[in-house]
Amino acid sequence: MCQPKRASFHRTGAPVGRRYSQTFGPSMKSFHRYLVAISLCFTILLPSLPARADDSPVLVRYGTSQGECVGFCWKSIEVSSARAVFSATAYHPTKKLAPIRRDASLSPQEQKALQSLLASTSVDGLAERIGCPDCGAAGAEWVEVTKNGQRSARVTFEKGKPPAQLESLTRWLGALQARFPVPDVR
Repeated sequence: MCQPKRASFHRTGAPVGRRYSQTFGPSMKSFHRYLVAISLCFTILLPSLPARADDSPVLVRYGTSQGECVGFCWKSIEVSSARAVFSATAYHPTKKLAPIRRDASLSPQEQKALQSLLASTSVDGLAERIGCPDCGAAGAEWVEVTKNGQRSARVTFEKGKPPAQLESLTRWLGALQARFPVPDVR
């Protein structure tokens, strides 16, 4: 009695001795071409799509630092028209501490206060370094303001001693930064 010969298959599932196009047909080849074309379109067009509404530009950056400190000694905040993003970096001689990053939405009242403060704040004519920031135990503060899409130079000064032009803004930013507590790791 004659038994039919068993077909042998390649690890791809295609019968041995048959070409890829013979096994899967022209529809599979065109499908692969379609996938490649779609991938190229996404690669080319995706970067040019408009940003989401909540990706508004940063209006002001503020930070504090402590030179001789153990724990979360470097803190900064980036404020856009509707959000505040806080980050803190730590130093500890015996522990490895991960940086902290948190964000929060600004209330409509905070947004209005920020706009008012920025409208009345000017860093023009200020030196990049005022006094002796981080020389003593007090530490340092710094501010960068963005107006009309142009970021100012960073103005750094002794902690708690801002120049008169930045006093109200610095006080407001310090209070906003205080909303993000960090653990004491001494």
